[in-house]
Amino acid sequence: MERSHYSPALFVIRALTIAVATLVSAAPGPARAQQSNKLGFKVGDKSRLHLNLTVSSAFDSNSQRRASDIQGTEDVRLIVRPGLALDVPGRSLELRLGLGTTIGQFFGAGSASGSDTTFGLDSNIFLRVGSRKSTVSFQIENSPMLTPTVLPEVGTVGTDERLFPAFTDRGKLFLTFRPGGGALEFDVGYKNLFVAYTRDSATNDAPDDGFLNKGFLEARLKFLPKTAAVFYADFGAFDVGAPSGRTPGTLESNPFSVLVGLIGQITRTISAEVRAGYAETLVWTPDGGRFGTTDPANQRTVVGLASVGWQIIKTAKVSLTYQRDLQPTVALSSFITDAIRLRGNWNIDRLLLGAYGEVQFRDFGTQASGMPPMTENPDLLEPSSTLIFGGVRADYFFLDWLTGGLNYRVMVQDSNDDARLFNGSVFVPALGSFDRHVVLANVGVRY
Repeated sequence: MERSHYSPALFVIRALTIAVATLVSAAPGPARAQQSNKLGFKVGDKSRLHLNLTVSSAFDSNSQRRASDIQGTEDVRLIVRPGLALDVPGRSLELRLGLGTTIGQFFGAGSASGSDTTFGLDSNIFLRVGSRKSTVSFQIENSPMLTPTVLPEVGTVGTDERLFPAFTDRGKLFLTFRPGGGALEFDVGYKNLFVAYTRDSATNDAPDDGFLNKGFLEARLKFLPKTAAVFYADFGAFDVGAPSGRTPGTLESNPFSVLVGLIGQITRTISAEVRAGYAETLVWTPDGGRFGTTDPANQRTVVGLASVGWQIIKTAKVSLTYQRDLQPTVALSSFITDAIRLRGNWNIDRLLLGAYGEVQFRDFGTQASGMPPMTENPDLLEPSSTLIFGGVRADYFFLDWLTGGLNYRVMVQDSNDDARLFNGSVFVPALGSFDRHVVLANVGVRY
């Protein structure tokens, strides 16, 4: 498979989409299939093991994320997704396990890449020990994934990455303390994000890997029946690695953030969340090591979130969110992002409709001193880009175990001056502009 380009923004695109993958990777389709307690093999009194299979045909306008002016980027493909899920419900012990496989066959119709077969894996683990009202409880969430993986929900087109297959793992574990009857709650725990790119079969090389480890503290004080004040803080370590045989760049940083806010129910149908705070990447110069001298690539900014949700009717809900955040990346140290997200769901008996849209404005920092030179153009030392991704979906349940659906997804990136960076003699459109449209028709069965 051809691999000629490297996108540093890809690292964070994965991070954003894995959060969605955590919720849906075990599910072959929408929520209605999960509501039936008649399906699945019984394991004990309440536990059930579910098997599922989804088959899709798809048109993909640009699976390799090539520049918009390049011809022959479209392709037709077949997608087969078998999977299983184990559900162990309980008040004091809850366990959910999911495993799915994505087998994709590209037929090379109109594409210069020719036919190709891809394989992906996605899984999720959820374990809670202790009830949601106990004085102390423990929770683990983890989502390993090998891309390219096609996930059911709209807004996950970024996980279907054919250009740079990678193993990604996002997880967290934490203890929750509820002293004094539960009005005050504390979460103390650990988060991780690990991205390891698959080697190119022709060059035996791959982009640098990224490692992010964080400790975090979150506190919630309930002072009204459905309102709480929140405090959140984290501190982490971000590093890069490289395939054996090649020396990675040196990028050591300790990103942290602190936020305070309110979350609650404004009316019977409207909920809201507001948070504001400060974040910094704390990128260190190579000669000084960690906690020495900050690198010119260091970024700091005000961060925050404002979100409102409206339960229009019992089966229909929309939400609108604005978020400003600071994210570390491998090639260009970090970027500040301003994102606007809109999500809607409407269940009409056996018909389920969903829509998702997001616009991101990204302002990248300069390149860290310890990383290999990525640019010969001083005008591109601080690139920026705009990303748009989302889609719409319709699924119909012919039976509790049989569904059919249509799904449209879009992903667009527009960069300043089509920012093309150089690394030695290799031409790398790290932030190149492209657009990608995917249309899927699928049928799924679940037991």
